[in-house]
Amino acid sequence: MDYSSDSHCIQDVKKGDPAAFEYIVNRHKNYVYNLAFNILRNKEDAEEASQDSFLKAFQNLSDFEGKSKFTTWLYRIVYNTCISRLRKNKLKTESIENNTKIEFDLNWNDNVFEKIELEDRRKFISEGLDKLNTTERSILILFYLNEYTINEISKITGYSISNVKVRLHRARKNLYSHIVSILDTEFSSLI
Repeated sequence: MDYSSDSHCIQDVKKGDPAAFEYIVNRHKNYVYNLAFNILRNKEDAEEASQDSFLKAFQNLSDFEGKSKFTTWLYRIVYNTCISRLRKNKLKTESIENNTKIEFDLNWNDNVFEKIELEDRRKFISEGLDKLNTTERSILILFYLNEYTINEISKITGYSISNVKVRLHRARKNLYSHIVSILDTEFSSLI
């Protein structure tokens, strides 16, 4: 079968063809895993959360009305599954630097970043992200890495649009403060 869009797969699943859901899983498994990993920051937990999320999506597909994009609906399931897991288990996180490389275009006008090599930027951004709380880190990742709009992040997280804007602004400021602190420590150790 040729499933050119999620809507065709969803229609077939709703008509009783659970095999069509395999196309949805294959199409979105990398994004689902990356989102779960960036929130949970542990490979095994991200794999479990991804599987749980797809299972929840399959079980609740009849509730999907198509008012938003399917990916927004699916990523909200992933986000909520991961946040619930964090709250339930109070997971200890490990450094994101050991598991993945994240690139952000932060568009900061600070000349400090122009002097740092790309590899160092990644290192400092990862260290700064490690110091953020889960919500701030998640919103930054959704906005910069996954390139979601404010409206899409609002739908995924359940926060109002204005709340997402405020949280994104605070997360940027906190990340910036952490990175400046890290740089100060790095430069002090060189002197």
